[in-house]
Amino acid sequence: METQLRKASYQDKKKYLIKGLIQGFLMFGVIILAFVLGERFLDPESFAWLQPFFGKVTLIISIFIASEMLSGILPPELFIIWAMQDGTFIHFMFKVFFLALISYVSGFLSYTIGRTMRNHSKFRAFKFKFFKKYDQLFREYGGFLIIVATLSPLPFGAVALMGGAAAYNRHRYLLHSLWRFVRFFVYAIILWHLDLRYV
Repeated sequence: METQLRKASYQDKKKYLIKGLIQGFLMFGVIILAFVLGERFLDPESFAWLQPFFGKVTLIISIFIASEMLSGILPPELFIIWAMQDGTFIHFMFKVFFLALISYVSGFLSYTIGRTMRNHSKFRAFKFKFFKKYDQLFREYGGFLIIVATLSPLPFGAVALMGGAAAYNRHRYLLHSLWRFVRFFVYAIILWHLDLRYV
């Protein structure tokens, strides 16, 4: 049985967004720190084993799609770092746009699945077993949660799925999800200037 939750006020939403952004930058900082420390204390040859894997574009993109559609278990920043391992800045930004587009489309597919399956009893049982937390958050924050998920570590695919399950307006969903591109490009520019290349 669904628990009735109060709707978040404007101030609640603002605080939640700020909290999400802070968490996002903290995670981003941890990833950068890990790579910087690796560059400083590890021999470059330690990363040589990654080279064959980095060249398997189809495999990496498949992993990225699966991560984005399911629970976002892998931070997109890792794939942005992968994208910058060769080529010029323009080439890099093109690949980042491609990754952002994949994330955007994957989110919409999750949204569509949620919207299509929302009245099926098995899906509802699945939703409350594995995504109860995000279902409650969506009912509390509504479409605002989509914006937070595009910019923070909150699983974008899970939130998109719950948005579809809640029959959230499709046009508004697509509009809010465009913030995903902002996250990718801002982080990509920062990473490019840090020049985190290993292979």
